[in-house]
Amino acid sequence: MPAEAVARERISIHINGAQFFVGETVTGAELRSLGQIPPDNQLFLETPGPSPDILIRDDQSYELKPGSHLYDLPKGTVG
Repeated sequence: MPAEAVARERISIHINGAQFFVGETVTGAELRSLGQIPPDNQLFLETPGPSPDILIRDDQSYELKPGSHLYDLPKGTVG
């Protein structure tokens, strides 16, 4: 597969302000590993508007959009 095709299959996301490139579908565990999220912290996907941010679970797959922003917080912390 040409390098250009591989590049098109990957999207840019941000975890705690750092840029990463992932496939459109990725597991929570992969995101946690990529962002080096401490095991005791929770990982969230920012959602626009007044909707609550989405808690990312390690055992689920997520379809991310280019430019998605994720962040982690210690459990029990309200953002």
